[in-house]
Amino acid sequence: MRFKNRDDAKKDGHSSFVMPVYSSAHVKDDRLLSAIHTAAAEFINRESNRRSLVTVTKVVFQDERSVHIFISVYPQKDLHAVMDFLGRQEKEFLQFMKKTVKLHFVPKIRFLPDPDMGAMPTAPVEEER
Repeated sequence: MRFKNRDDAKKDGHSSFVMPVYSSAHVKDDRLLSAIHTAAAEFINRESNRRSLVTVTKVVFQDERSVHIFISVYPQKDLHAVMDFLGRQEKEFLQFMKKTVKLHFVPKIRFLPDPDMGAMPTAPVEEER
């Protein structure tokens, strides 16, 4: 049910009425981060050797001109090799991103292992019966 204002909401027994407020800058940032996330995932999928599963977990602004792209790697033992690969491919990724994402500026990109992923289980999970 939609209410025109708070008074109408209270008349119908609703205690609060909250109108969502979206900042246009916030929406644009979210779109940009989503586009960078998609481009990074596509680039890694195209360029990797597929010996390990590499997932882009999140993309965040470090400041106005730089972006951190967090990744997870399975198996965990391949993390250093994947990070070396992404470090070598940074210029190619920037070129790929220029072609696929409409940008007013090209942010500085840094690939980092996702600290939220922690230690991944090494043994298979047993099913309970």
